[in-house]
Amino acid sequence: VMLNIICYRQLPDCSITMLDVGQGDSLVFQSQRQVILVDGGSSTVSNVGKYRILPYLQAQGIDVLDCVAITHLDSDHYNGILELMQMEYGVEIKQLAMSVTAVEEPAYAEITAAAAERGIPVVLLQTGDCIRAGQLQLRILYPSLKQQKLTCNNQSVILLAEYQNGVWRGLFTGDLEIEGEEILLNVQELPEVQLLKAGHHGSKSSSGEALLEQVKPDITWISAGRNNRYGHPHAETLKRLQDVGSEVFGTYDWGAVSVSVEKASVTLQLYRNQKWR
Repeated sequence: VMLNIICYRQLPDCSITMLDVGQGDSLVFQSQRQVILVDGGSSTVSNVGKYRILPYLQAQGIDVLDCVAITHLDSDHYNGILELMQMEYGVEIKQLAMSVTAVEEPAYAEITAAAAERGIPVVLLQTGDCIRAGQLQLRILYPSLKQQKLTCNNQSVILLAEYQNGVWRGLFTGDLEIEGEEILLNVQELPEVQLLKAGHHGSKSSSGEALLEQVKPDITWISAGRNNRYGHPHAETLKRLQDVGSEVFGTYDWGAVSVSVEKASVTLQLYRNQKWR
């Protein structure tokens, strides 16, 4: 018998995973062994960095994050990242990125101080910037300094993920609400996408008709806690998604959800065997 030894896991060209962090957001982008974490927080899971985010990274053999990006400074998007930066043993973070509008937010000083303590450089993102990992690029569509006076949700960093220059696309909208979506549509011509990460956990004040008609997502992901007190996702939002023919997968039903893209093949993986009943 011949024994073949492989020293590393075989990875798809590109994978994106929406972690189950309860009522919060956390996304892991991987391509050619480079890893980007976008958001990491929860308002319902205690120590979400230690008990949800880090275990997933360790299970995937990830001990270095090439970039960690925070879409906006609501704690359910960053408190787990703050944990990761404060851990003595955990994961190496090479770079921390936030919106150019974030400097006015109360949490900005705490987060940048934690980054400085670990020697992590901080960059500020705005329209036109791009984060690259292997064959995947995350284009920053929004915001610019013009949006600095809007609500925190409407300052969310909006990412257009493109694999192999547009063979596959996904739109990730943080907690952007319809007011911000209207501004986004006025400053950007959005392409149709295969995947949409719904804004603000499926709130009825996000994922408006105008945005959905523009991007026409085949699949929509919603990150929200099961039986959460906010009523996310809202029935109106689900109806709007149904009207554009988008199939919805939420962490409240399926746990973590992952998509992998390799050449012409796209695979969606659900981490629970079936919906909660």
